[in-house]
Amino acid sequence: MRMVTFGHLGDSNLHYNVQAPEGVDPERFLAEFQAPVNALVYESVHAYCCSISAEHGLGWGN
Repeated sequence: MRMVTFGHLGDSNLHYNVQAPEGVDPERFLAEFQAPVNALVYESVHAYCCSISAEHGLGWGN
């Protein structure tokens, strides 16, 4: 997969855009990997005691 990460480091907010690898059909990638990628993201957020809210996470420890 290709990761595009950007955000607002000063307030601990990051945006992650997970994209299909080059040459892989985006619809197929989404159907196969959406659930595992979401689980990985949510588990990582939980492990660091953070949260996700709408467009942004709420930053470290909020």
